[in-house]
Amino acid sequence: MNKKYMFIVVGATALLVGGCAEQILAVPGAVVNTVGDVTSSLWDLMTGWLPGGSEEVVSE
Repeated sequence: MNKKYMFIVVGATALLVGGCAEQILAVPGAVVNTVGDVTSSLWDLMTGWLPGGSEEVVSE
């Protein structure tokens, strides 16, 4: 069992040292950015429909 964990640690170290870490970490980063952008867009959409929700108030 310890040999199995040693192979995992050595493999992970090889990936990190080999430069693959940037590509591996880019996927979760893209997911987080997408969730943040969608949440921000939905918040702007929901609060834009509320009276006084936006800074532009048209008075007639």
